[in-house]
Amino acid sequence: MKQKILFLSLLLIFGCESLTEEEKKINEIVSSFELFKKVINERNGHEGVRYLDRNTKRYYSELLDLIKNSKQEDLEKHFEQSPQPFIDKKIVFFSRHMIEHDKLKSMNLKKFLEWWIDSGMLINDAILKSTFYRIDHFVKDGAVTYLKYKFARGKSVILWTEFYKEDEIWKINYASLFNDMEKAYKKVVKDSKKSLDEYIFTELERISSRKIDLERLWHPIN
Repeated sequence: MKQKILFLSLLLIFGCESLTEEEKKINEIVSSFELFKKVINERNGHEGVRYLDRNTKRYYSELLDLIKNSKQEDLEKHFEQSPQPFIDKKIVFFSRHMIEHDKLKSMNLKKFLEWWIDSGMLINDAILKSTFYRIDHFVKDGAVTYLKYKFARGKSVILWTEFYKEDEIWKINYASLFNDMEKAYKKVVKDSKKSLDEYIFTELERISSRKIDLERLWHPIN
């Protein structure tokens, strides 16, 4: 038995050493992605935030500032200029509707992201059910990659995303998925025969089980 364990240990050691640097990076990225999905599925916000890269955090930081301080005309201007108005509106309106405003006022970015993860609403379900597909190319401290999501009927879709190594951890640039997600959401909204706002408000009432207050949604909390 001891000889078998020793043999396996040596195999792992020399096996790892035989990998190229690129293969090692790919293994690290896949491992981080699987850990990320695990903690998100567990709704563990404290751990989940560790796997979001600086680009994702910058995006949510800008929205948190809008949520706290922007009045209706400023929000409308932002939504008009945004490449992903559905995603921006969802985050702003869901936050103002579902988080107690006294609590929201005192939230920093980390606590804000933890709330979204703990609530189970930060990460799209398709991402959590995706598998790592392949590397497209490496960039400085990062990699452009593809994930594969398989629908129940058997059809698959390839999702483009990025990972960056920060603090010795490969972290997902979740914001890099928003372009593909926005296209998918627009199709859903179009099929619903509702306006973008109507669709979001309906979903908000369904998820929260309470009527929306337009004053609350459109006006700053500070």
